[in-house]
Amino acid sequence: MARDRQCRVTAGMLHDPYTGRDITFTRGRTTSAKVQIDHVVALLDAYASGARDWPQAKRVAYANSADVLVASDGPANMAKGVGVDFNGTARYRSASNTVAPDIWLPDNTAYQCDYMAHRARIKHDWALSMTAREKQQTVTFLAQCAAE
Repeated sequence: MARDRQCRVTAGMLHDPYTGRDITFTRGRTTSAKVQIDHVVALLDAYASGARDWPQAKRVAYANSADVLVASDGPANMAKGVGVDFNGTARYRSASNTVAPDIWLPDNTAYQCDYMAHRARIKHDWALSMTAREKQQTVTFLAQCAAE
């Protein structure tokens, strides 16, 4: 498949939802990693949550769906990992995530409720499962968001 090289972002400003910071971006070998495109529900999480049973075309559609992608700070995206601590060791927990230890949350506390709601909507819309613990933590976290 040939890549369309006519549509490339070469420079710009991103207000990163994960950190709350503005990132000045200039495309280049040493600068392009500053901004990455993240799957809100990571591909490994989606695969473990039911995408493994999808036909290849649906997996490709998910991986490229604008509804599951967000431009973000590169290091924050890398820290996110798969987004869920499948082993229960809380190794993916962000510094500010004390309520839902198995689910990664962005350090930008002003975006955490939106992130969790977006994540839950993706799981619902794509019929992806949640573990009982993941579901309980999601519901508890979103209930706290609604109460605020």
